[in-house]
Amino acid sequence: PYNRYEANYNSLVREVESKLAETPDGDAMWNVKVSKNDPQRCLGPQSLDPSLRRPRLGSFEILLSWGSSNWSSGGGGRQCVVLFSKLNTLKFPNPPDVIDYLVRVLSGARVTQFELMVRSIPEGLPCAGALIEVHDYSTEEQFYPTSSHTKTDARGLLMLHLPFRKNLTALAKLPAAEGAEAAEGSATFDVHGELSKNICIPLVPSLPDGQVRIVLTWAEFPHEVFLKVKTPEGNIKSPSSGVGDLDIPREILLGQQEHDHSKFEVGPSEGGFGPISVLLTGLVPGRYHIYAHCEAYKIGGRDISWSSSNAELRFYTAEDVTWDGSRSFNCCGREEAGSWWDICFLEVSASGSVSVRSFNELKLEEPGFRDFLLKVVDLDGMLVPGAKVQVQPESSTQVGDFGVSDSQGEVLVRLEHGNYTASAAHEYYMPMSVSIKVDLEPQEGSATIPLVRPDFFHRDSDLCFILSWGGGGSANLHMETPGRSVRVEEEETLPGSDKSMRMIGKNPRSCLLREADEQECPWLSDSASRRTNRALVSAAGSMELWNMQVTVCSKEGILHTFLPTKSSAMIKSATIFWDVCSFGRGGVVPVNNIGGQDPAGGRLVTVRINQAKSDSDLIPSAQVLVKKADESVPLRIFPAPLTPEHPEYTRHNEVRFFCEWGKFEVEVRDDKCHSPLVYSNLLVSNQIQPSVGFCMAAISDLDAKQAFITLSWASSPKDLDLCLCNQDGMISSMRTESRAPSLKNIRYETAIHEGFGPKVISLTQSMSGKFKLYVMNREDNTKIFASNPLVTIVLFNGVWKTFNLDAQSCLDRAADKDEKLCCWHVCDLRIESDSRFSEQSIQCEDVNKILDHEVKFD
Repeated sequence: PYNRYEANYNSLVREVESKLAETPDGDAMWNVKVSKNDPQRCLGPQSLDPSLRRPRLGSFEILLSWGSSNWSSGGGGRQCVVLFSKLNTLKFPNPPDVIDYLVRVLSGARVTQFELMVRSIPEGLPCAGALIEVHDYSTEEQFYPTSSHTKTDARGLLMLHLPFRKNLTALAKLPAAEGAEAAEGSATFDVHGELSKNICIPLVPSLPDGQVRIVLTWAEFPHEVFLKVKTPEGNIKSPSSGVGDLDIPREILLGQQEHDHSKFEVGPSEGGFGPISVLLTGLVPGRYHIYAHCEAYKIGGRDISWSSSNAELRFYTAEDVTWDGSRSFNCCGREEAGSWWDICFLEVSASGSVSVRSFNELKLEEPGFRDFLLKVVDLDGMLVPGAKVQVQPESSTQVGDFGVSDSQGEVLVRLEHGNYTASAAHEYYMPMSVSIKVDLEPQEGSATIPLVRPDFFHRDSDLCFILSWGGGGSANLHMETPGRSVRVEEEETLPGSDKSMRMIGKNPRSCLLREADEQECPWLSDSASRRTNRALVSAAGSMELWNMQVTVCSKEGILHTFLPTKSSAMIKSATIFWDVCSFGRGGVVPVNNIGGQDPAGGRLVTVRINQAKSDSDLIPSAQVLVKKADESVPLRIFPAPLTPEHPEYTRHNEVRFFCEWGKFEVEVRDDKCHSPLVYSNLLVSNQIQPSVGFCMAAISDLDAKQAFITLSWASSPKDLDLCLCNQDGMISSMRTESRAPSLKNIRYETAIHEGFGPKVISLTQSMSGKFKLYVMNREDNTKIFASNPLVTIVLFNGVWKTFNLDAQSCLDRAADKDEKLCCWHVCDLRIESDSRFSEQSIQCEDVNKILDHEVKFD
């Protein structure tokens, strides 16, 4: 039948055939066929049986086929049917629109001539007779199986027709010949109109054990290319022709061509393609940084740089090398600008295994550098402007002078990745330095240089411990000084004042330690003692990434520096602990252990002494002696109360000292008070309050008719209740229940409702009766034994009875049962009426039990 659209159809077919003969960039198409279908059948829906299809006016089909039987071992190509309806009026109104659409459909059929160049490693010479295969592994197509037609010529070249694809892989093999071993290599590349139509394939022989070869190849353009490999031994940089014409600082281009375990092998003397090869003859533990640079080649109004060069870097390794990560990198088609191609890190472990950290980025500036902020601060936290700052690489004697700190005490420098020593000097301060590491994030990009004034030290034997770090993280310095205390309260002090035995500042955080006196710390003279001073650090984060340092210095300058070199990456704790060092008679001994468990060897213990009667004319002036339960030599002796001028002073009639974990005995003695008072088996533990109180009654406070019952305890809880009860009622600091005259000669002398107490009940003769003495915690859920309660019964002729709990036994009981344990039944008393208190008129039956309920008198 007559088809009034046939003329339009024939015109369309002719124009499509003409336009598809070439691609938009002028490259010839290969094996594309446009078929005009039989008008008797092509107009019906293809889903119908052919016998049922009928012409439908205004509808046309175009059949496109492409491909070649030698593209894959299975033969055949591809086919696509495109249906157009009413060409002049509806979906595709004119031939140009049809052609644009078909070009997109046929994108997989576009082909071009592509040149493969094969060069040998390490000679860099063309390889004739190399066999070539080309694969698209994403579609499992093989375009050129190995045959006599796919061998390189005498110039090492082979010209092929390849489709426009991404990630094609060319394999090259050179069979073993007389005097030469077999070699093979590969290249992955893209084919499209924006790229050079050539690539270099390196032929690489097998490697001996432990070796790695790094090979860079690219297309004919660009010409000016160099490869740089930063190794733990130093830099390896390939030579580059025309270096003098490049706008690159000379120091960037510097790099040796050989080290003990690495060397440059080959690079093109001129022109493109490559290969550039660097051989690692042995893997040195540490980091290898691989990157490259090219100068864009200008041709035909275009700049040919990395993104259009089909450049590939590939690692070839011996069979025994353990490799984790990619072995090849290609920057083809990357959109970012930059003449520097930052490729990857190789992190080599002590065992020789390799972990690859991939970047594969184009950059405007040379990789491996970072802006680094140095902040100069004194120990009081004051910024130090005008300090001269210098930076010296760890592996070099060359010192860089980076200028003077500004009004904010800061100097911004640009440094190559690596380890450095940054130092600062100022006319009013001692010269100081810190070790810094410059690396990619998460490594901190700043550091603090602490400066110390010479007048900070008062004695030649003073030692200053300084903790400093970069960034905004939180960290703290802890000093363990057995028998002595380091104050940690944040208090303002005048410049130049004595700041020894206290923590100063936030960042830097520092402590000035005085030399211990053997008269005050007798343990120092005990040759059998294994005690030592320790420096510890805690931080809320990975401190090894913070450019953290502990510096130990004296009046003469820096004595020791410590860095947290061990990784905390596997530690799950929110707080990281660093056991820095120990120090004492044997000098300073590094420990440098990082973990998630607090390594503290003990804690500060506070002893406070209170007077029994607040209106007493006599204020205790006691001597305090501390010793470990199983030792005869005291840990610390305080011969008299500390005065405000003493570096360890905290408040009147209070002393603090560091104790290791364990049981201790504290003895308090005052000739003008009833003493000694002894707290035995004081448990130093994280589960027990680190403090204890003593209540001292002046000799003048009591006469023969009186007796004092005293209670003192730790700094927490806020209040404990001292109670005395009999069948007629009870008396306590909280309430009094009395229904009989038997309690009339019992009263509270002192009731301090805050930590340490004391609580004091006085008994006055004549009186008689049976009583129960107990202590209650009515304030919170703290188990009563954890507050170190101490009860004494004092008669006019001295301390008659002393009671305290064995906290370790109580802890063992508390672990077995979930009890409140709020009550301590101290003892039962039997008092006979007499003219005075004596051992005949008052009798005591020890009970010393903890209960989960208040005592009742039965």
